[in-house]
Order: sequence, then structure tokens, then C-alpha cells
Amino acid sequence: MKEPNIQCHTCGKRVFRKPSQQKTQNFCSVNCLHVCRGIGSKTCPQCQKSFKAEKRSSKFCSRECSNAGRIGIKYTKESCGNMSRKRLETLKKEFQFDTCMIEGCSYNRTYDIHRVIEGKNGGEYKIGNMFAICPCHHAEITRKIIEVEKVDDKTLRILG
Repeated sequence: MKEPNIQCHTCGKRVFRKPSQQKTQNFCSVNCLHVCRGIGSKTCPQCQKSFKAEKRSSKFCSRECSNAGRIGIKYTKESCGNMSRKRLETLKKEFQFDTCMIEGCSYNRTYDIHRVIEGKNGGEYKIGNMFAICPCHHAEITRKIIEVEKVDDKTLRILG
């Protein structure tokens, strides 16, 4: 190994460089180069602290700072959680069903929440528009293999 002939600009460690590699600022590693040039370190717009970004897209130093300036939905303990489960509980409380809400189906293991009027057409997750149906029927309706009609607020009927 050759004798160190130059000093790292950032940490002061002595390293060997060929004369053609010697510049005004020399570094022992890429990390020292990044520290010197400020690559990977950013300033958080919320708290103004300097931090090392894990990704190029990182803008804030922490999730707390990221959420502090949030506009719109405020996430609380009550609002977080599985919305499908909450919708299913609402339906069970209202109708006390124990099988798929499509006439004649006896499936009772898991349910998907289906809206008769789709969300893109203004359909909301409300009693009368949402139904707990089995995954097979939900897939068939979504892929337009079958069509259903609403009998009442707790029952759907397959057409044709």
C-alpha cells in the first residue's frame, strides 16, 4: 500500500491519490464528498432542522412535521382504521344479516362492500346504496358478468 500523500477535505483523514487525481478539495470517500456538498441533507420546511434524506423525494424530517401542515382530512384515532370493516359493522347493526345480501346466496365467510350506484357516479357509502356481498358475486358484478337490482335496502336480486 502506498503512503498517504493528501488529506481529506471533510474529515482530515490522510489518503493516497495520484498526482493526476489531486484537486483543490480531496475526499477519502463518497460519504465525505456528500457531506461537503450537502448532498442527502435537506432542511425541513416545518421545523427548519437539517436532516439526512432517506429518499430524494423526502421533504420533511419526520412524519410529525409532514402532518403538521396537512390541509384537508385530519387523521385521529377515531377516523383511522379499516373503513370496510366499519361499513360492514354499520350494515350488520342495521340489518342483522348472516349471509351474502344477494337473494339465494348462502356464503357467510367474508364480505365485500358493494355500492349499487358507483362512486364515480356519485354513489356514497350509505344504507340503501351499500351492500355486504360475497367476493365471488362482487367480482362478477364488477366485471359486468351479472347484473343486479335492488329489492330493498338489504337485498339485491340477480337479473336474467
